[in-house]
Amino acid sequence: MNRFLRVSYSLVLGAWAALIAWVLLDPLLSFVGVNLNDAYWRALADGAIVGMCVGAMVGALEKYNSSKRVGATALGCAIGWFVGLLGGAAGLLLANALYLNIRLSESLQSALLVVGWMIFGVAVGIAPGIAAGSFWKMIASSIGGCLGGIVGGVSLLALVSLLRLPGISRAAGFVALAVCVGALIALVQQAARRATLKITQQRIATRPQEGAFFDIFERKISIGSGRDNWVISNDPQIHARHVEVRQEGGKFVLYSMNPNHPARVQNQPAQKHALADGDRFWIGATEIAFKARK
Repeated sequence: MNRFLRVSYSLVLGAWAALIAWVLLDPLLSFVGVNLNDAYWRALADGAIVGMCVGAMVGALEKYNSSKRVGATALGCAIGWFVGLLGGAAGLLLANALYLNIRLSESLQSALLVVGWMIFGVAVGIAPGIAAGSFWKMIASSIGGCLGGIVGGVSLLALVSLLRLPGISRAAGFVALAVCVGALIALVQQAARRATLKITQQRIATRPQEGAFFDIFERKISIGSGRDNWVISNDPQIHARHVEVRQEGGKFVLYSMNPNHPARVQNQPAQKHALADGDRFWIGATEIAFKARK
């Protein structure tokens, strides 16, 4: 999946997540008996439900891209749902408390609400890093989410003010917020990644993961069927920790971790191989392509 498609998927799925949040919000609050006119309850509910929906989308997309598996996608969705719920609720509740208790000029007063959406964006950005098990991806995604929360929060406030139609303006604002957060998370991830690995083909009969990809953010990642940085679980010929890809002196080097079953490059066993952009290698019955960041 190229850069344009990744950002496009984040845009579209972010918009759908926001619309789902908007549809669910008021009926759900009415059902549980929340006072919709109470500013604190409204802020808590807005942050929690929008955070749940957008976080679930971001987490699910992360795990789907790296696995093409339903179970892994569901796990990513659950991680994003939980992190988004907590971050969204905390961010908007804090911002609303500041907004109601600190008296500033009108523009600075509105900025306090944007702070809440910024915290929301950071929380949503943490989700893909947790789902991928990557600290540096979590940092990059959080920066993208922070920027998206600021831009989206400003857009949300502007749309609410300009449209002056409570239902429509909130829906448009939620969509603008989610689109900005999703797009900027994807853009910052693309800018921060060091390289990308992608499964190009598998010679197995069932449950292929062709098309799954993994963005490299750390200086070293391992690939295997165990709980490593990138798990390929459907190939019985792949060991728990089959290979490592390390960045050394500005280049990426492939290391085979099992001397009896090394990686293969151009049909030759390779205990160690310096990777160039476009190189392909086999581990077990799985072919993986290496793409350097340009």
